[in-house]
Amino acid sequence: MKLVCIPLFIAACVLLYLGSGMLLVMPGYPGESYLVRERILYGVLPTLLSAALLVTVGWLWVRAGGSVSLGKAIGRSFSLAVAAILLFWIGLIIMADLRQG
Repeated sequence: MKLVCIPLFIAACVLLYLGSGMLLVMPGYPGESYLVRERILYGVLPTLLSAALLVTVGWLWVRAGGSVSLGKAIGRSFSLAVAAILLFWIGLIIMADLRQG
C-alpha cells in the first residue's frame, strides 16, 4: 500500500507544479481578467487535483499502518509537496539566472 503512495505523490507534485506555474507565471496582457477559461482550466483544476491526491496519499499512508494520525499524515504530504515544488522553482530560477549571465 505504501508503494502506491510514491507514484501518487509524484503525480500530485507534477500537478501542483503545473497548476502553480499556470496561476503564477502564465503571461497575460495588461487588464486581462483573472477568471479566464484557460487559467481556470490549466491552473485551478491541476492545483485542486493535486490537493485531492495529497489527501489520498496521507489517507493511504495511515491505512497502510503508518504511526501518525490522519491529520499529521495529510499535513506531512502537503508540506513535502510544497517544499519539493519550491525547491524545483528555486532551481529553475537559479538555472535561468546562470543562463542569462
